[in-house]
Parts: sequence; C-alpha cells; structure tokens
Amino acid sequence: MPKPDKEKVFDSDDHYICGNYRHFVRDCSMHFIKTSVVQDLVLTSIREISAFIREDENGFMELIQAESNSERERRLKEQKREIRKMERRVTELDGLVKKLYEGYAAQKIPEKHFQRLLESYDKEQSELEKRMEELNAAVVAQDKKRDNPQKFIAVVKRYEDFSELTASMLNELVEKILVHEADKSSGERTQKVDIYFNFIGKFTPPKPEPDEETLKEEERKRRIREQKRISQRRRRAAKKAELEAAGATQKTDKEK
Repeated sequence: MPKPDKEKVFDSDDHYICGNYRHFVRDCSMHFIKTSVVQDLVLTSIREISAFIREDENGFMELIQAESNSERERRLKEQKREIRKMERRVTELDGLVKKLYEGYAAQKIPEKHFQRLLESYDKEQSELEKRMEELNAAVVAQDKKRDNPQKFIAVVKRYEDFSELTASMLNELVEKILVHEADKSSGERTQKVDIYFNFIGKFTPPKPEPDEETLKEEERKRRIREQKRISQRRRRAAKKAELEAAGATQKTDKEK
C-alpha cells in the first residue's frame, strides 16, 4: 500500500478556526471555515464592487456616504447609551460606598466584610471609569472619522485583473473579516461572513430585483434540496430500524 504524500494539503485541511476556542477560552464557540471559501468570498466581493464602481462611480460614492453616516450614528447611539448606563452604576456605587462607611462607623458591619465589600466596589468603579474614558475617546474619534471612497476607488483602479486574490490586493483592500458561527436551523449549513474594506467599511453593492424566471428557478432548486433532505432522513430512519431489528433478533437468539 503506497504511503500518503506528506506534502499534499487537502482543501479541508486548510482552514481557519476561532483562536479563543482553540486555546480553550470558552467565551467563544467553535468557528470553522475553509480558507478557500474565505478567499472566494473576498474575491467575489471585490469583483462585484469593482464592477459597480466602473458602472456608476458617483452612485457608489453616494451609497458609501449614506451608509457611513447611518452606521456612525448607530454606533454613536450605542456608545452613548452604554456610557449613560455606566454613569448610573458609578453613582449607585458612590451611594453603596457611603452606606458601607456609615454601617462600619456604626459597628453594624464587621471589619473583614467592610474591607471585602469596599475593595469590590472600588475595583468595579475603577473598571467602569476606565471603560467610560475609552468609550468617550471612541465617540470623539468616531465623530471625526469619515470614510474615504475616493481612496478605495484609486486602489481598485490600480488592479486590472481580478482572476485571483493576491496578497497585495488583500492587504490594500481588506481591513478585516468576521466569520460568524455556522447555522443549521434551516436544514442546510449556512455561515455569515462580514468583509470590511479599507476606506469604506462593510459594503455590498445593490443587486437588481430577480425576475420571475429567476424566482421560479430558485424555487425549483429549493424543492430539490428539500426532497433530498427528506430522502436522507428516510434512509437514516430505515437504517436505524434495520439495526434495531437486527439487535432484537440477536438478543432473542441469545435468550434461546
């Protein structure tokens, strides 16, 4: 029997996995995606955006500006809401510390309990104040930040060929890629991937409404997939029943 080629790398072997999960930080669940899938998604997105820019550069810039303003406003609201929530908690902690000192002065609270509670309140308050400083700085930075679609257009126009994803293309155009947990609730494995581009953030070109023929074709494919799932469930159920029947027969033979 021939030995396997150790240098050969299969597509399923080349993948990304969540670093937190790999290092047993269970704040994160198992995130897994093949490298080839990520590369195809990035390249497809770049091609679509590039084609949209060539067809309607002004429309592209208007969309980026509108989405940028909307996203910035949403993020600012979330940050300010979090700041107000933390400010209320800091005020609440001030009141708790005051009551704690009063209880200790009146000898209603033992010293060891007083020290433990005081350290806990102080620690929480310090963490909140640090986080508020970070958020306030982020609010100021976000308010000044503006996307620059012109710079993105200039970078895209330097590339004439999008047949493959190169390292320079990835570094110049892509800021980050967020891979979400796979979802199997529909019976099929789907996985959301967010691609953030330099200078424009997350952007997907608008697509025309599908015509009636396209909708019919999508419905036909959906029915075929559903039929396949039903057939697979039936085969699994039949196999399970067959194994259970065989097990029952063996048990009867042993009893005889």
